Amino acid sequence: RALNDIDFPFQPQRVHAVSGETHLTQFQQVIAKQQLNPEMTQWRDEIFQLPSLFLPHNLRTTICQGDTKISNIVFAEKTYQPITMIDLDDVGPATPLVDLGNALRSWCGKAEDNPQNSFHLEYFTAAYRAYQNASGNFLTQEEQTLLPRALRSITLVLASRFFRDIFEDAYFSYDSAR
Repeated sequence: RALNDIDFPFQPQRVHAVSGETHLTQFQQVIAKQQLNPEMTQWRDEIFQLPSLFLPHNLRTTICQGDTKISNIVFAEKTYQPITMIDLDDVGPATPLVDLGNALRSWCGKAEDNPQNSFHLEYFTAAYRAYQNASGNFLTQEEQTLLPRALRSITLVLASRFFRDIFEDAYFSYDSAR
């Protein structure tokens, strides 16, 4: 809401960072060339469900941070109050469902990068209520209805990026200098 009145032509550094269509196409191109084990085949089949989860293209856009995972929020040391956002290379126009879906995907687990992480409905309920209290009627009724779809969609988009990178090592590539 704080950014609604800003009229600035943001230039996100990573175009289509969370675009399901873009990532699914890239994923399909890479995966078609691979010999997959049964576990990978199961993941591929999950990711192929993405088209049914794509958000409508006619949703309103606002200025969004673009990568609202918990590790991109800096908290005060003693109070744990959020004080700023980092990793701003995806700031730009998007549906608020991109930010909120990605945030809730991250916030509703106990250990973001842990393969055994699971989604906790009680975290979702608390986070969504807090969001609604802080933002008022920011989300339209349609956006509220689409929120669960946005959550699943962003999760599968990220899975397709990680899975594709197993074979390409181009997006999350290893940097020996770091």
